[in-house]
Amino acid sequence: MRLEVRNAAFAYGHGDEFRWIFRNVSFSLEAGSVFCLLGPNGTGKSTLLKCIAGFLPLREGSVHLGETPTVHLSRREFARNVAYVPQHHVPSFPYAVLDVVLMGRTPHLSYLGKPGFRDRRIAWAALERLGISSLAAKPYTEISGGERQLVLLASVLSQEPRILLLDEPTTHLDFGNQIRFLEVLRRLAGEGMAVLMSTHAPEQAFLAGTTAAILKEGHLSPPASPEGVITEQAILDTYGVAVRIVADPSGEAKGCVPLRSEK
Repeated sequence: MRLEVRNAAFAYGHGDEFRWIFRNVSFSLEAGSVFCLLGPNGTGKSTLLKCIAGFLPLREGSVHLGETPTVHLSRREFARNVAYVPQHHVPSFPYAVLDVVLMGRTPHLSYLGKPGFRDRRIAWAALERLGISSLAAKPYTEISGGERQLVLLASVLSQEPRILLLDEPTTHLDFGNQIRFLEVLRRLAGEGMAVLMSTHAPEQAFLAGTTAAILKEGHLSPPASPEGVITEQAILDTYGVAVRIVADPSGEAKGCVPLRSEK
């Protein structure tokens, strides 16, 4: 399924006093792709993802699933196709991890229905896929922030969406889990899922992305391949930091190495 954002704009305020966060944002997200959204803090990446997910209303423009505007879809129908993982999540109740993952099955249950055998099998498969089945019985409130992020991903995998929205999903993960997380995203895309993720790490776009774009000062750069978007000049213009983009001898891996300031 294709997700398309058309001339999207968002602003805070009322009447004539608007503070525009972004305007004229347009792009499409195709099945099998991993779209990496980069940009400085406060530029509106999280806000854009929340608008796409329907948590914030666009001031202008629209979001479409296929040819259908998402505002015309019920929340249940939307949730059967699109899943969202926030950047931060503060747990309130000590649900067992397995129960948290089972909550991802909610869009597929009837009103007042409860998870059945198939739902539990799907939830277990999601835990095993991420290598965290050992956490199943632990209280969600007593695991680490990085483990909670993996549990949230397991929950949305059990939701069986076709489109995945991730807001800086590797923020609380250690280096090893970051790499494993990105490998999972690549596999999901290979199976036909469409992934949109915000990140501050350009090397993640090189490693897992098929498409990248930079959101800066309210405008989105033209989406293109990570190699076409993430250049040394683009990183300097975006973050104010000089880097060298380097590749290993095989050319399979790239990264941004910051240069020491002359000051």
